Amino acid sequence: MQRWRELVPRAGTVPSADAVLTPPAFTPDTVAPARRPWARHRGATRRGATIETYEVFAIKYASLANRKASENFIGGDPHESASDLDYFVWLARSKARTFVIDTGFDARVGARRGRRMLNPPERGLKLLGVDARKVKDVIITHLHYDHVGNFGLFPSASLHLQDEEMAYATGRHMAQGFFNYAYEADEVAAMVREVYKGRVRFHDGDAE
Repeated sequence: MQRWRELVPRAGTVPSADAVLTPPAFTPDTVAPARRPWARHRGATRRGATIETYEVFAIKYASLANRKASENFIGGDPHESASDLDYFVWLARSKARTFVIDTGFDARVGARRGRRMLNPPERGLKLLGVDARKVKDVIITHLHYDHVGNFGLFPSASLHLQDEEMAYATGRHMAQGFFNYAYEADEVAAMVREVYKGRVRFHDGDAE
């Protein structure tokens, strides 16, 4: 069974590196040639293809207890029960590159929204040997408050963002509370300022 590396702090403590679970090793050679569809891309051959191997870490940094399932899922759940919510940032790294995927919310926004901060994201990254100030690439999947709140902790990083997400977060739908509830206007405005500084790398769909 494959296991993700997950950094989960115990209540009232700072997690140690011993809390990190190690997934099984994976290399292209462990996959049968017939199951390598990626080998046909970019002119590669099945037998000669190589693919960069990444370790992926899920870093839990906050939680919200006693949340209703209907608050987590559109349309709710006819079998309503408590549905606690955990918050993660992600780290993907190979021998050559390191990506942080989403940056979580900061303590101020979390407190205002009633979320419990367990371990600041930058501390979780540090326990894995990553200095947030030196990260070169941060992928922002979308601009909700719990995905973009700490991007200022990564001053050296290019910020990768989809064209459509920026258009949506600054467009007409944000005039309606139903749509803008999950966004923080200050954080969206701060991301716009990063565009003018040249730090945001826009993407239209998949990219490598």
